[in-house]
Formats: sequence, C-alpha cells, structure tokens
Amino acid sequence: MGRFGKLLNLSEWQASAKSPITQDNKYPKEVEGLAHQQQRQAINAKEFCNSFWGEEGYENLIEKSRVSSKMLEELKNWYKERAVIEADYAKKLHKLSNSNLFHLLGFESDGLRQGLNTLREITAKSAHCHAELSGTFKSSLEAKTCEFINKREGVRRNSQISIEKLHKKETELRVLQDKARKKFEADAIAISGYSVQMNLVQGRDMDKISVKLDKARGSIAITEKDYRVLTRNLEDTTEAWNVQWKSFCDMIQDLEEDRIDFVQSSLWDFANALSTVCMLEDEQFENLRKAVERCNTTQDVMRFIQQAGTGQELYAAPVYIDYAKGAHEDLQFIPRKCTIANFTRASYRDGQHPPQLGTPSVVSDLTQAIEAGPIKGASLHCNRNTLMA
Repeated sequence: MGRFGKLLNLSEWQASAKSPITQDNKYPKEVEGLAHQQQRQAINAKEFCNSFWGEEGYENLIEKSRVSSKMLEELKNWYKERAVIEADYAKKLHKLSNSNLFHLLGFESDGLRQGLNTLREITAKSAHCHAELSGTFKSSLEAKTCEFINKREGVRRNSQISIEKLHKKETELRVLQDKARKKFEADAIAISGYSVQMNLVQGRDMDKISVKLDKARGSIAITEKDYRVLTRNLEDTTEAWNVQWKSFCDMIQDLEEDRIDFVQSSLWDFANALSTVCMLEDEQFENLRKAVERCNTTQDVMRFIQQAGTGQELYAAPVYIDYAKGAHEDLQFIPRKCTIANFTRASYRDGQHPPQLGTPSVVSDLTQAIEAGPIKGASLHCNRNTLMA
C-alpha cells in the first residue's frame, strides 16, 4: 500500500492525535513537531489543491492517480470477461434449443407438445437475449470504458510526466542546496574558529593557523557563491512547483470526480441491462407456466388412444388343427373367438388427480441455499443439496 495507505488510514492518525499526553510525548523534538501536528491534523478543505502539499501529499496523489487508472483498466477487463461469459452462455443455450428432446415433439399429444415447444422457444429466445446482452456489454460498457480511459489518459499522462520531472528537479535541488549550505556553514565555522585561535597562539603555530584561515577564506568564497546560486534556483523552482502542483491537483480532482461519475453511471447501465434480460426471461418463463397449465394429462392420454389405438378386440389363441388326420382347414376361414377388452385399470396413481403443479421444496431449498451463501471449498458446479447428500 505504501505511503498511499496513510491517506486511507487518516482516521487512525486523527485518533492517535487525541491520545493523552505523557512524559514521553509531552515535549516532541522541535524538528518533528510541525510535521507531527500536520500529519494528524484533520483537513477540512474540499479541494485537492488545498489538501496535498508536502512530500507525502505528492506521493499520495500520484499513487491515487495510478490506482484509479488501474481500477478503470480492471473494470474494462471485467466487462470484457463478462461479455465472453454471456456469449458462451448464449451459444450453449442456442445449441440446447436444438436438442434431441425437441425432435420428439411429433410423438407427443397436443398438451405436452405445446409445453415442450414453449420450452424450446424460450430457450432460443434466452439464447438471443444473452447474445444481445453480450453485445451490450462490449459496445456500451467495455467500449465506453476504453474510450473513457483513453480520454482520461490523454489528459493525465503529459501533465503527470511534467510534474514528475519538476518534482525530481526540485528534490535534487533541495539536496544540492542543503549540501552547499552545510559546506558554507562549515567554512564559516572554520573561519570563526581559526580567527579565535589566531589570538591565542604565537610563532609557528600562528603561521599554521594563518594558512588554514586563508584556505578557509578562499573556500568560503566558492561555497557561499554555490549556496547563494542554488538557493536562488531552488526558490525559482519552488515557485514554479507551487503553481504547477496547484494546477495538477485541480486536474487530478477533475479526473477523479469524472471517474467516479463514470463508474457510477456504468454500473447503473450494467444493472439495467441485466435487469432487462431478467424481466424478458421472466415473461418467457410465465409463458411456459401458462403452457404447462393448459396441459391436461387425461386429455393427452385420450388423444393418444384416439390417434394410435389399435382396438378393443381381444382374440383367443388359434385352435389346434390335426393335419395328421387329414384336416386341411384354411386358417382364414376358421372363426376365432373374440371378446371386448373391458378390464379394470390397476394404478398406483389412484387418488392423485389432478396433480399439483411444481414442487414447492425446489423453490424453498434454492432460496435457502442462495441466502446462506457459498460453502467454503465447495465447487461452483455442485449445489448445497448435492454436497449435503
């Protein structure tokens, strides 16, 4: 998470700032005091340009820009994968709509044939719906996200490259200016020290100190010039930095607000697209329920009997003909005994008419399993009931 994590843990900073004062933290180091207070001070500003100053402000904002760009790329990839899933699902549904099951419709009576034919139709329509949904994900979500990314990166990239170069320049100047300051300070201290020693020594020792003093005076002329030039350059660079950083903060805030608005709208479109398909499919499922309701088991059975029945005549077995004794009767002229079938049906289905449509436990068990959530370690191809069994 890096320094950007500190931005996300601002509440922790504020909580620690309210901790009681002890002897250990009562007198913080002077050089750390201001930074310590600023780090834990609540920021009431609503603008990036008033909230991200200092080294950590730069790193936090650059990191936020990077993470936001990555998030958009991942969202685009997610839409792409979702579109592929819908396309694959549509292909499988289309194949399923041509299943061998529906090649047998001609052998069914009207009621059941109508129900199965409706099943075939809604499977084909569902395939079409999901194919169109896949296209919508690609054209209206993935493509628009890609377009938004390109537009955003076109604005962000050049500005960020410029601000990073300026930040590097300012950082390097600060290091050089601090080194020059330390050298200048060291020469000034040396000259002061040697000057004091000149009043305390005589003879050859004074000559040695005099040589060192002259050398320090020659050095300080150079270090003072370097320090002055670098300080002036740093002042100019810092002034330019403040102007450009303020402008960069404004741009990043605009891009961030645009990103949030775009993602909100995109997710809304995703939900609407998926909801539309669900509603259309629910209408098709209702058509299937209506078709199934019109199916009458008794009528289907009677219709099959009327269309394919072979009669009620129950013939006796052929009589015995004794050909050894010279009998030569023609079978077609020998009358066969015939009775009319009038059996009483023996069925385990007695008392079960009319049947109840559907199995309530299927819906209740499914609802319960969905609400319970996935089981850890369970395969997505196995439902809860299968695992429990």
